[in-house]
Amino acid sequence: MAGNWLKYKNSDNVTVIVNLEHAIRFRHFESGNESYVEVVVGEEAHSILISLDPGAYQDVIDYIKRATGYELT
Repeated sequence: MAGNWLKYKNSDNVTVIVNLEHAIRFRHFESGNESYVEVVVGEEAHSILISLDPGAYQDVIDYIKRATGYELT
């Protein structure tokens, strides 16, 4: 992750880059390989799935901890 920008894959053919600094809400769903983090930026929700992009998923979890002080497991 470069600064607060996150690059993630949401399918085999699509890569998305989003600035986490503009997030207004995070939602975490934990269920093993089906876990994901939803990041809401403006009116658009971005779902980062651990099964599709585990590195980006962990980057978001780490960003949430740094930015908010909340640790998600």
